[in-house]
Amino acid sequence: MSALSQLLKLLLLSLCVSACSFFELQPEPIPAPVVKEQEQQQAEPPLAAEKVIHSCEQPIVREVITYVEKECPGKKKAIVKKAKLQANAKVVVGRVEYVTIDNNDIAIKSRIDTGAKTSSLNAQDLSEFERDGKKWVRFAVLNPNNQEKIYFEKKIVRFVRIKQIGPDFERRPVVKLPLQLGTVNENIELTLTDRSDYLYQVLVGRNYLLDRFLVDVSQKYTAKK
Repeated sequence: MSALSQLLKLLLLSLCVSACSFFELQPEPIPAPVVKEQEQQQAEPPLAAEKVIHSCEQPIVREVITYVEKECPGKKKAIVKKAKLQANAKVVVGRVEYVTIDNNDIAIKSRIDTGAKTSSLNAQDLSEFERDGKKWVRFAVLNPNNQEKIYFEKKIVRFVRIKQIGPDFERRPVVKLPLQLGTVNENIELTLTDRSDYLYQVLVGRNYLLDRFLVDVSQKYTAKK
């Protein structure tokens, strides 16, 4: 009986061990954390920033332009040197100078006017006539030494219209005459008009001054005769 009971005990023990191994609890699977979705939601811009953007209906746009200015010292010096040479080559004249016309020796006071495009001459007893099918003009210039009239006859180059006070225009003939100021003698165009009411018989304009003279309005009679 003892041997049989021991055999039964061993059998029961083996059955218990088998049952325990069969019903052994397995570890529950750990659920995957939902992290990506939360990270994606946090990566989106906050609502406060979105409200600020929509609240600015007309944003202010500022454009910033940056530039670099470069200089070439050698070239700059050359330009300055050339300008100085051109200035030195020109004759300095004042606001009033003596001139002669038509290569005679009678000196006439003239006003230097850089605002006038064409030079002008006082012409008295002005009359137009025709010669060889061309339009000519006869006029007189006063000799400032004795107030005698010196008559000239010149071919008309063209006519100009000068605006007067009001709606009227003055039609003036234009002739070519040699005019000398200082050492410069040039055959230029002169408009003819009666300047008896003016102080100076000759008005020297830009068509004679250009590229030849520098005007110093603080001086008078600076040009050499």
